[in-house]
Amino acid sequence: MASRIFLLFFAFNVVFLQDGVSQKLIKKMAAEVCDCLNGLGEFLNDQEASVILGKCFGPIATKYEKEIKKEFGDDVFESPDNKKLYNLGVEVGKVLATDCPEYLDMFINKEKKTSTKAEEYHTKAEEFYINGDYDAAITNYSLAIANDPANHEYFNDRGVAHYAKEDYYAAISDFLSAVRHSPDYKTAYYNMAYAKYQLNDVKNALGDVQKAIAIDSAYCDAHNLMGLIYNSDGDYENAFPPFKKAADCDPENPTYLFNSGYALYKMSEYEEALGYFLDAEEKNYDDAEIYSYMGNCYDMADEFEKAVECHTKFIAAYADDYLGYYNRGLAYYNSEKYQEAIRDLNLSLEKDSTDSDIYYKLGQCNDKIGNSTQAFAYLNKAISLNSDNASYYDARAKAYSNTGQYEQAIEDSRISLGLYPDDCKIYMLISEWYGKLSNTERADEAMKKALDLGCKND
Repeated sequence: MASRIFLLFFAFNVVFLQDGVSQKLIKKMAAEVCDCLNGLGEFLNDQEASVILGKCFGPIATKYEKEIKKEFGDDVFESPDNKKLYNLGVEVGKVLATDCPEYLDMFINKEKKTSTKAEEYHTKAEEFYINGDYDAAITNYSLAIANDPANHEYFNDRGVAHYAKEDYYAAISDFLSAVRHSPDYKTAYYNMAYAKYQLNDVKNALGDVQKAIAIDSAYCDAHNLMGLIYNSDGDYENAFPPFKKAADCDPENPTYLFNSGYALYKMSEYEEALGYFLDAEEKNYDDAEIYSYMGNCYDMADEFEKAVECHTKFIAAYADDYLGYYNRGLAYYNSEKYQEAIRDLNLSLEKDSTDSDIYYKLGQCNDKIGNSTQAFAYLNKAISLNSDNASYYDARAKAYSNTGQYEQAIEDSRISLGLYPDDCKIYMLISEWYGKLSNTERADEAMKKALDLGCKND
């Protein structure tokens, strides 16, 4: 308020012609106002500027009422907002600003001191935040706000400290205060979206990040956050475009490149995803998880040596994670290196004995090398852990057929069809196995079904 009052005295270039008598009266009043301000002393520290001026200027104007009316007209006191009275105040203020040190100290310097104190608290808060002492940071941000309650950055920074403590609701409250003070403050909208994203408030998070982008369409982080919001909801098709915009906006940012690749990967667009992963790797993406995705992309492209190389890099960084050994085992399996696959799959099993897929692949590997006893043991275990996976029954049916147990193979295939009844390839196998059993009628029925479902009899 002090600065607002000070500006009031100088806000307009008024035309106020003064003769010698008027000028003397103004100087006399200014001198007495100055004496009054000086006499108020400590009272000034806790009072609004308008209150202080009223205590001094009002009584002195009343004291010189007759002189004022004589010089400036009988209607000068008709109303508080009378222009003549206002102009008189402007002229008294000009003299005070020139001749009254108390006026400068009590009004202008007081405002500067308040601003300086706010900045000092903010600087301390920033230091505490950097050192991870978020409670102390919040205390000092609050003191900065108390001294400068309209500073949107102070509210935003305190919100970030609350966010660091995972106190997302308090953070959102501060970010709201920041945008109320500065409606075009894109950073606060972005931060508010991130806090709501952490609370799984996807709809409102999306609305806030869209506001940030509306303010600045080249806000790379905001586009990336929009992708993360869609990604968290499993909506990869809508996640990719904002991820791509972020990557196009800042092509040197490896995280944006990785996120773009990840969305494509989840959409099974492996070749395009690999391109983004390679770019992210070149830009020094700092998490070795990227090698797991790259390895799987290479595996899908039948580039098994590169797949093994990538999975090996992942294992070097995450030696205790079963997934690296499992994925490298798959790459070895797909390249028909079954002994290497068995080694890696067993290492994977040591780290996680609950994943039915590991037993399934071990069963297939052992079936490939003719170790039927081990193959059935692993496949039986996989089915016991997950009896609703058709692939497990298909694999065991294949193992049965390899050992001439065609009836058991047909039985497992029938179970698989119960889960996926329109798989024409299974009917083709059943037809083949009925042929092995010399049951031509059943073989023909199965073949007809396979052809009806779209398979071709080559």
